Amino acid sequence: MTIMPVYCNICEKIFTTRCHLNRHLRNVHHVTPKPTSYDKSVHSFKCLEESCNNSFRYNSDLIKHLKNDHSFNIEDPEIKIFVNEEDFKNWKLKIETTEKCNYVIIRGIQRLSCGDVKTYYVCNRSGFYHKKYKQKATKYHGTCKINSSCISQMNVTMLANGTIKVERQKMHYGHSISIQHLRISKEDRNIIANKLIQGESKKSILESFRNKIGTDIKRSDLITLKDIENVQRDFKLSIEKGIKHEEDAINIDLWVTENMQCKENPVIYYKPQGENMDPLEIDDFCLIIMNQYQQLMLKTFGQNTIVVDSTHGLTQYDFEMTTIMVIDDCGEGFPVTYMFTNRKDTVVHTLLFDVIRTRIGILKTKTFMSHMSEVFYEAWTYSMGKTEHQLYCSWHVDRAWQMNLSKIANKKKRALVNKTLKAVQQNVDSNSFEDQFDSMLEDLLIDPDTKAFGLYLETNYSKNYEKWAYCYRKKLRDKCRYGP
Repeated sequence: MTIMPVYCNICEKIFTTRCHLNRHLRNVHHVTPKPTSYDKSVHSFKCLEESCNNSFRYNSDLIKHLKNDHSFNIEDPEIKIFVNEEDFKNWKLKIETTEKCNYVIIRGIQRLSCGDVKTYYVCNRSGFYHKKYKQKATKYHGTCKINSSCISQMNVTMLANGTIKVERQKMHYGHSISIQHLRISKEDRNIIANKLIQGESKKSILESFRNKIGTDIKRSDLITLKDIENVQRDFKLSIEKGIKHEEDAINIDLWVTENMQCKENPVIYYKPQGENMDPLEIDDFCLIIMNQYQQLMLKTFGQNTIVVDSTHGLTQYDFEMTTIMVIDDCGEGFPVTYMFTNRKDTVVHTLLFDVIRTRIGILKTKTFMSHMSEVFYEAWTYSMGKTEHQLYCSWHVDRAWQMNLSKIANKKKRALVNKTLKAVQQNVDSNSFEDQFDSMLEDLLIDPDTKAFGLYLETNYSKNYEKWAYCYRKKLRDKCRYGP
């Protein structure tokens, strides 16, 4: 209540308090008093006209007051019917863009006994700004709240048959069109998020939006660094780490989900941990990536040579990255498939080749090259069949030799044997290679200091010339040497 004088609109009698006026209306005029106050701090729907201190509890009462007492020309609410929710959202987005306004949900949905569901939208400028903490910084554009309620609202009813009925009061009241107080559109937020995911700096993103400023100013033209930081916070992006989410499993799921919505999805197989998918176990993880251009390259050049190798220790989870490469028409190695998995056995690699077979069919290749484990070739054989040649990567052969040279205790003899190995490995004459290798092996077995290393060579290499001999892969060595 207030102590300022109030008067009756019917008989113009003056009263000292609103309480006395309400009693007069009920007893004398037999009228139910409207929830009106002459103190603006009482109700949120305030009349902001000069020398008028009325406030109202309901939007409809303020509209009537503006029409009757201040001669406002306010049109009746428009009625719209939409066949589904998607059409309503598209229409809402269109009027928000055209009229440069935003509508937000003011309260939870209301379920009626008839089965209808009501939702109430209000202008985003409605409401009061509460500074909860003294240390809270003032917003760059200031608060969007007008410390009152705008009369522009939408009452949305979803009928039992699925159609949407909208009753909208179009006219705004209490504020002007201020683009800086509009919310950033979902489309622009997604653009910002994608740029952040790709590692683009905040400053670069800000400049990219400001460079598009034209005669028709939009909300995106006024984007600030704080807006970009808010998008980063809402999408839970970690720019420093270059990931979408701080939890790696969720981050991968988000990335795969995004790609599945693309026309050219590069993810050809995905098995997250925690799901049952044969032939893998529930705790296994497997992600296989191959885009359409890589499929074309594999079909075009894979009939000549296939090179497979794995890289270990990429992450703290000890996952393995398996890469499949071909040799293109320029003589360069070209990666055509990537697989990330926690397994390192024939099962998962057979799965890899089976998935590729479903994409491009059975691939008959002449030469299959991998490191010295038989896991890759066995898996290829199960899925694609045998090849004419199976070769070992020269880098892995050399690394295996270096690791086993410790069997020679005498350092001088070790250095001499290493030099001899290099000479044999680089022999490109197929006619003299086997003789040179057998001669070296015989000398190693005779000397007690080098016998242990000689036995290692005899066991692993003397019967497998084609797999590791340099003369059979001279043209491949520089093109396919990619190491761990």
